[in-house]
Amino acid sequence: MTTLKYCFLLVLLLSCKINSSKGQTPISSCSLWTSTLGANLGGSFILTADLDCSMLTLAPIGSTSNCFTGTLEGNGYKIIAPTIDQVNRFDTALFACLAGASIGNVMIEQPSVDWAATRSDRLGFLAGSALNTDIHNCTVNGGLLDLNNGDRGGSAVGALVGRFEGGSITGCGVLNTLVGSDNTNTVGILVGELLGSALLDGCYSANNEVWAFQLAGSMIGTCVASIVTRSFSSDTDLITVVQDKGAGFAGSSCSCTFGNDYSLSTVHGPNSVSTVAGFLGQAIAETQTGAGDCTETIINNCYRAGRLNATGLSGFFGQGDAVGGNCNTLFWDEQLDFSPSCPSSPPAATCDPYAIPLCTDAMQSPTTYTTANWPETTWLLLEGEYPSLQSVSFETQTFSSSPSRSESMSASPSQSQSSSPSQSQSMSASASPTPEPPAKDCELDGLEYTTIVLCSLFFGFFLTIVAGYHSAYLWDHYQNFSQNIQSQRTVRIFLAAFLISIVFVFASLSVDQGRADESQQKACINTAARATFFSVLSALTGVILGYIGNEIRKHFKAQRARRRAVGQTPLQ
Repeated sequence: MTTLKYCFLLVLLLSCKINSSKGQTPISSCSLWTSTLGANLGGSFILTADLDCSMLTLAPIGSTSNCFTGTLEGNGYKIIAPTIDQVNRFDTALFACLAGASIGNVMIEQPSVDWAATRSDRLGFLAGSALNTDIHNCTVNGGLLDLNNGDRGGSAVGALVGRFEGGSITGCGVLNTLVGSDNTNTVGILVGELLGSALLDGCYSANNEVWAFQLAGSMIGTCVASIVTRSFSSDTDLITVVQDKGAGFAGSSCSCTFGNDYSLSTVHGPNSVSTVAGFLGQAIAETQTGAGDCTETIINNCYRAGRLNATGLSGFFGQGDAVGGNCNTLFWDEQLDFSPSCPSSPPAATCDPYAIPLCTDAMQSPTTYTTANWPETTWLLLEGEYPSLQSVSFETQTFSSSPSRSESMSASPSQSQSSSPSQSQSMSASASPTPEPPAKDCELDGLEYTTIVLCSLFFGFFLTIVAGYHSAYLWDHYQNFSQNIQSQRTVRIFLAAFLISIVFVFASLSVDQGRADESQQKACINTAARATFFSVLSALTGVILGYIGNEIRKHFKAQRARRRAVGQTPLQ
């Protein structure tokens, strides 16, 4: 019996030890970033503090032929002011290449790239290229990807990822960032190229500027055979395309599906170019490298309410004959364009050519969308406001507009085309950072911390049981303790359980305290102190209960002895 107790105790100890560790390598400083991740491309990592990289130039993790395949949990911490070294022409970012990886909850603040005098393809801040990767809840704030310096060009450029194939991007956003140049193709704020049955869901763009020769969008440069849903660009975004194929949401599409998306972005483009539009620049139906034959692009439950600073452009959709979906669920605000004349009543429900132009009052009427059967579980429809998504929003920001931005938004198309993105560099520097999430009650390490405390509490209960059950031997045999084996075993079990309980409590205090702010540390110390008190109280309670139980046992034992004595007394 005693052997079984010791075995149970050992198994429990090992179980708590295993469960208390997630096997994640902590990254607490920028100096550890490249050396730690680069040495183990398949490892699992977690940020335990903000990484101040303002004084360092970081080489991309991995390479085009040797991708990062592990996991990185950002834990809501920031990578601050990283300067990324352009090692070669392809795949420049914090991660050169991701393959089957998982990146979550990473915040990149004021990133930039140390340019070589070469063209750069597949360029981003988080990843140059990614294949079958999961990226979730990541943000870029205040970035600068100005390729005009030195007349550099490139292709597949995005603030988050340059080229994304397969996998999913969910809950990600870009704020206060400048991307592109006059010589760059396929530029999007989030992703330059989205292809290979990828999913982009619940993402946003706010206070950004895109500049490209062609194929530019506030969210995506070009989309191939992928799904984009519940995503939007704000009214502080500006897209400028020098040549063609530019729009407020995506530059071009081949076999993509858009649903429950919207764009409030302003679009600059050359006059009388049909592939510059408010939402989608072009839907192509031609063979594209790696994509096969393009089929129709499906668009449902989408709208556009941004300005088009050019003439002769399409309000919603640009050029192409490969668009499907229900055109009666697509709308655009014609009153915002350079010719703000609007009929007194909304036009008939005819597509122009694929979406319905409406006046501002009709665009801001919930009836317009309920009549079109837009799902109210997805959309927030308020009178006098454009629709917004129920579960997708960027955190409150204090956006600042540089003089060049405000001037370009009011300038004529010809004036805006001569502007250079480099004039807006102050935009990223003056933006306020994304606010930190509020501190929670001792959740700095999630399951890891909680497991340790729960193990400590369990040993407290275990102490109560052991002390209560076995203390009778201690009270009965304390005078001849050295001769009573059962009493000795009881003491050993009691002390072992008590010591293990205390060890677990104090171990909980040393688990990555650098990841918590002051309020979280206090909360965790209070939790550990309560667990320690509970363990001690459990031990004392067990001893007291054992003493009371022993006294009761002795009382009933004495009564039984007296009864037996009376029953055995011979009759006189």
